[in-house]
Amino acid sequence: MHYLDHACYSPPAAETERAVSAAVGTLAAVGSAGATRLALDWLEQRDRTRGAVADLLSSGTDDITLVESTTHGLGVVAGGLRLSAGENVVVGDCDFVGVPTVWRAQVRSGVELRAARSKAGQLTLDAVRAAVDSRTRVISVSAVQEVSGWPVDLDGVAEIASSVGAVVVVDGIQEAGVLDRRPAEHGVAAYASGGHKWLRHPYGLGFLWTSPDLRASLRPPFQGYFALAQPAGGWVRHLTDPMTYSLDDHALRHEGSALEVGGTPNWLGAVGLETAIRSVVDAGLAVIESRALGLADELRSGLLALGVEPYTPVGTRSTVVTFSLQPHADDLSFVDIARRDGVHVSARRGANIGGVRAGCHGHNTEDDIAALLALVAHARR
Repeated sequence: MHYLDHACYSPPAAETERAVSAAVGTLAAVGSAGATRLALDWLEQRDRTRGAVADLLSSGTDDITLVESTTHGLGVVAGGLRLSAGENVVVGDCDFVGVPTVWRAQVRSGVELRAARSKAGQLTLDAVRAAVDSRTRVISVSAVQEVSGWPVDLDGVAEIASSVGAVVVVDGIQEAGVLDRRPAEHGVAAYASGGHKWLRHPYGLGFLWTSPDLRASLRPPFQGYFALAQPAGGWVRHLTDPMTYSLDDHALRHEGSALEVGGTPNWLGAVGLETAIRSVVDAGLAVIESRALGLADELRSGLLALGVEPYTPVGTRSTVVTFSLQPHADDLSFVDIARRDGVHVSARRGANIGGVRAGCHGHNTEDDIAALLALVAHARR
């Protein structure tokens, strides 16, 4: 199998499968460990997973919130910001539908949702600048566009936002785990990603990175009990103290975990995500990035040699490569035919662009690229 559909979903690595399977097995330990101890172990696992995410992003653990998906992470920010009627949020017209959707509730309160107009799948700084004015409070973009694979200049977007007092909120799912991104170095306020694409983790858990300044201004939709700081003496003592009452005043956790759901955590997801991220960190994110970008350029060069022009040129800092075979072949049919031949890619369209989308990861090989190019050559003939 030549798997090049990482921009949609990546099958988990073997070590992640083993870790999750072993974790399921420990559930039987409730008979010896006790349910309370097991529940506290789950919380400690969440802390370890936050630490793994912090290592991936070269950030502090206080900046990390565990969320169930990219949309959940973006929604925490969109729902927690206090925006006023007449202010506006700028998004790209070529972006994934989830990016503007999380801001719809703010629109119902009188906030304007504005589009930065893309051209041929490229969201340029000029396009962003043209959509921004003195009433702009948020610029929400994807680090890598999901259809075209075009990488957005986050430093430039942050500079535009700073000039009008806005913040930048980033969907990072099309790069997290394959490109070395450190949000704190780019002037952005929030960066969210699910784990099921380039991080090779099962669906159901991801992360949100936020800057300290943004966290100070966010209003969580509600507070669950695990958003509370650990009581004096620990949770076990608190749960067995007859002099505690439900309305006792507790301090909140003043870090990224305070933005989490706050109930019983997705423990299995945390086990899998930590393992998946540790495998990336141990392998070296810079090594993975270099390998994946090299393969993406090999694919772009091969397509050009066949007379097919991808949406991103050789040298683009993106591992997503999208191209169209029309009028020689139907893109959707090509994806089905390729899958039957063991080459896995997707069909994606939007904003008047699109076609066949491939994603190159660090564990892919030259044989994977050659297999896809052979099918493209056949389709062209």
